Amino acid sequence: MAEDFKEPYLTTFNRLRKSLGFLAFTLPLILIVWVAIFGDCKTIQSSLSDYYYTTSGDIFVGMIFSISFFLIAYKGYDRVDQWLTGVAGVFAILVVLLPTGQNMDEQCSIRELEELAWRTTAHNILAILFFLILAYMSYFQFTKTSGNMTPQKVDRNKIYRICAIVMIVALVLIPIFSAFPIFPKVIFWMEWVAMAAFGFSWLTKGEFILADLPME
Repeated sequence: MAEDFKEPYLTTFNRLRKSLGFLAFTLPLILIVWVAIFGDCKTIQSSLSDYYYTTSGDIFVGMIFSISFFLIAYKGYDRVDQWLTGVAGVFAILVVLLPTGQNMDEQCSIRELEELAWRTTAHNILAILFFLILAYMSYFQFTKTSGNMTPQKVDRNKIYRICAIVMIVALVLIPIFSAFPIFPKVIFWMEWVAMAAFGFSWLTKGEFILADLPME
């Protein structure tokens, strides 16, 4: 009876994880394609957050809110999981409610906001904390086990740790590369790398790859 209840419960969990992973993984590409088609904007913006000011702005807001709601709705296996995903979800909402500084790309920007230094600072801090929480979850929470360490679980744990490290390295490289003009659009590309690692970690957690084999 317990197993009959557990199976649909885990299936729902994994669907939620995979949905969250796909959203995170595809977000940057969708923003680029949408603004290129409907906004006649062919240039890559300086950051993902700069797309808020383009014709992809509604897509950016909608997808970030969807990610935040998935995180808040996610219950996880323990209170630590619930607390971390809940806080990360709130941070994601605040990232949208406190947009970054004005996008100065005249060809692509279609909206203007009053320039507020505190809002930009808060936006950046919240975005960093968002990724740090997700990296922590990937490295420490996702690698936990109830005791049944299958070969697939061992391989998944390697992916979780790699994704966490990639997220941290991407964040660290932003100020390093920003100090040198050799890497254009560094914030955008490093954010894309971090989002891809975030998405791939959750896709793996949802057993999109390396799913445990059914027990015989």
